[in-house]
Amino acid sequence: MRDDRLKRGTSWASSGSPGSPLSEEIQLTGDNTFQIVGDLTIRDVTSDVVLDAGCAPGRAGGRRSASALASPPMRVALCQTSSGADVVANEAQAMGLLEEAGSAGVDLACLPEVWPCQGSAPEVRAAAEPVPGPRTDRLAEVARRHGVWIHGGSVLELDGGHVFNTSVLLDRRGELVASYRKIHLFDADPPGGRPSRESFIYSAGEEVVTAETEFGRVGFSICYDVRFPELYRAIAARGATIVFVPSAFRYETGKDHWDVLLRARAIEDQCFVIAAAQWGTWGPSGRERRNFGNSLVADPWGRVIARAPEGVGVTLAELDLDEIRRVRDLVPALRHRRLGPSC
Repeated sequence: MRDDRLKRGTSWASSGSPGSPLSEEIQLTGDNTFQIVGDLTIRDVTSDVVLDAGCAPGRAGGRRSASALASPPMRVALCQTSSGADVVANEAQAMGLLEEAGSAGVDLACLPEVWPCQGSAPEVRAAAEPVPGPRTDRLAEVARRHGVWIHGGSVLELDGGHVFNTSVLLDRRGELVASYRKIHLFDADPPGGRPSRESFIYSAGEEVVTAETEFGRVGFSICYDVRFPELYRAIAARGATIVFVPSAFRYETGKDHWDVLLRARAIEDQCFVIAAAQWGTWGPSGRERRNFGNSLVADPWGRVIARAPEGVGVTLAELDLDEIRRVRDLVPALRHRRLGPSC
């Protein structure tokens, strides 16, 4: 890497020494900004920031201040709940966790899957509401009050005669940015546990969903979706660098598969994976189901950078968004794809 020191009013040519009168240059001006034209790497000694012009956004003549070269950390709150059939109690618990997260000054607060109700098919149907509707309005009120993005895990969406397991994202103003209906429904018999038949309650979604945010493009999935890597590659191909996986993951499978699956999706698609989860048991006595909990964030290298302990609560994480570019430059697997669109 070139380590020459630039002074204000001097230029650094991409194929010559500092001050050379060549056409491809970076100009360090009086307000300490860069004019990016050539492909090279420089260090601004006033802020000790390294700029790789070949990878930087806006490289074709764009101007970036030195302070903008390194992204500030993104602060995320994982809200781990333990929901049952009591909708009022569940909402009080979830809203309390969001208030705690908002008071901590996070950028984004995340809820798990089906936080409004875990119960029988009639109980779930009775708890379903339109999206947007009263439940998302309450989420929006919290978002506005604290100026925080809220990923609403998954709510129970009523649309005509159908109930969908639907994920929602609201911005700092409480506007509904995107919603996603769970595509893959969990109809399985976990070893040693009660059988699950989500298709008895929910209709399946059909659309891959991503959305643009101040943090970059984000992608949506829910729980059982994590076993279908083609969904995540489709999300990555659309430019997503952060993926949500709100879950109510069964303990019987989670103890062996939860970390492996989430880390694999992060590694394969070189993105952050944010997975807020349900914890604890629910259901009638003698027929209880147990959720695995372990809400976590995995980074693009597959490292778990935050994990919730046992119980209900808020777990904070800081995401270094520059890690996405570093990992994708180090191992450019997404650009090397041959069996589909390159990311």
